[in-house]
Amino acid sequence: MLEIDYDDLNAGDVYHTTFRVSPELVESYRSALDWGDTDPGRVPPAVFANFTPWYSALGGRPARGTVHLRQRMEHYAAASVGDLLDVRLRVADRYTRRDRRYVDLDIDFLGTRTLVCRAATTLVWGYTQ
Repeated sequence: MLEIDYDDLNAGDVYHTTFRVSPELVESYRSALDWGDTDPGRVPPAVFANFTPWYSALGGRPARGTVHLRQRMEHYAAASVGDLLDVRLRVADRYTRRDRRYVDLDIDFLGTRTLVCRAATTLVWGYTQ
């Protein structure tokens, strides 16, 4: 998979992709989390803590050694199994502090005219290289 170069990301850049909430994805999260909700149509909120939409939107993955420093998620609406969500990834900031390169990403998962989930993530880019 293509490795994204830090210098190719700029604050304000916006990327788009889609994210399918497939039955297999939901079942894998249900099983891993021992999620007891018996409604087969409900989606565990944790499915949005997923790297696949980032990789798809950016067209690659972060540099090897990148550390996922923190993440905050806000859920606004329920997703259903089978939904195809639009994903908007925005590079909120890119900066260097104490010789470490940081990237802040804002990721919106959008249903039909509805914001389903918003994630804010901070990465230390290529930290262990």
